[in-house]
Amino acid sequence: MRVTLNSTLRTYSSNLQARRQEFDDINNRIGTGRDINKPSDNPGLIGEIKRLQSNIARNEVLQKNVEDGLTDTQIIEAELRNFESTMLAARDVATEAANPIHADKLDVLADKFLGMINDMVEIANYEFDGRLAFSGTLTTRESIAAAAPASNDLPFELVEDPALVSTDNPLGLRVMFKGNFDERRIATGTNATERINSLADDAFGAGGVEAFDNLIRAYNIMAYTESGSLRTSTDGFTEGERNQLQDAIRRISNSVDAVNSEIGRLGGVVNRMEAIEDRLTFENTRLNELRSLREDTDLIEAAIELRKEENALNATLSIGQTIFQPSLLDFLG
Repeated sequence: MRVTLNSTLRTYSSNLQARRQEFDDINNRIGTGRDINKPSDNPGLIGEIKRLQSNIARNEVLQKNVEDGLTDTQIIEAELRNFESTMLAARDVATEAANPIHADKLDVLADKFLGMINDMVEIANYEFDGRLAFSGTLTTRESIAAAAPASNDLPFELVEDPALVSTDNPLGLRVMFKGNFDERRIATGTNATERINSLADDAFGAGGVEAFDNLIRAYNIMAYTESGSLRTSTDGFTEGERNQLQDAIRRISNSVDAVNSEIGRLGGVVNRMEAIEDRLTFENTRLNELRSLREDTDLIEAAIELRKEENALNATLSIGQTIFQPSLLDFLG
C-alpha cells in the first residue's frame, strides 16, 4: 500500500505542479501583456520578434536624429530669412542715399546703415541651445579662437583692422570669420546622411564675409568723402562717388541673391527631412503592429484560459484532499 501511495503521490505532485505552472504562465501573460516572455515560450518566433524590436529601435534613433536636425535646419533657415530681410532694408537705405534729393542726409543714412551691419553680424552669430548656427562644426563659443584684431568668442566680429586703413576705408572696417566651412551631417537611414548646417561661404559669400565686405564698401562711401574725411550734411556725393555707391548696391543685390539661394537649399533639406520623418513614423507604426501580432496577449482569451486553469487547479487540489486521507488499516496493511 505504501508503494502504491508513494507512486500516486508522485503522479499527483507532478500533475499539480504542471497545473500551477500553466496557471502562473497565463497569469504572467496577462500581467505583461505579452504571450512571449522568454525564448522557451516560442523558440521559432522569438528570432522574428527580436528582429522587429531591433528595427524599431534603429528607427527611433533615426527619428530622434531627424527631429533634432529638422529643428536646427528650420531655425537656420529662419535666421537667414531675417538676415536677407535686414540686407534688403540696408540696400534700400543705400539706394535712398544715392538719390540726389537726400544729399543733406548722407551722414544720418550712413549711421543707420552701420547699425544694420551690426544687426547682420548679430544675426550671423545666432546661437540656439548652445550651438552657433553659421560657424561650421565649431558650434560652441569655447571652440572659437580669437586672433587680433578680434576680441570676442563669436564666429563673426566687426573689427577695426589697422592693416586695412586707407582713404577708401578710414577705420579699416572688416568682418572677421572665426569658424570653419565643415559640414554637420546626421544619419537619416542606412548609409544615408543629410547636411543640416548652412556654411558661411554658401550663405554670405567667399570667405564667409563677402556680403559684409559689400556692405562695408557701401557704408564707407556714404560715411566718408573721397579724401577719407568724415562726411557732413553739406558733403554731397561727387558723380564718381555716386557711381561707386551704385556699384556697391549692385554687389549687395548679388549677396541678397546668394542668401536667397541658400534659403532655397535649406527649404529643400527641410522638405526631405519631413518626408523622412513621416516615413519613419509610418514604418515604426507598422513594425509595432507586427510585433504586437506576434507577441501581445489576447487578454479576453487569456482571461478565459486563466479561469479554466483556476478551475482545473482547484479540482486537482480537491482530488488530492480526497486521495490522501489514509486510514489506520492503510498503514497496517
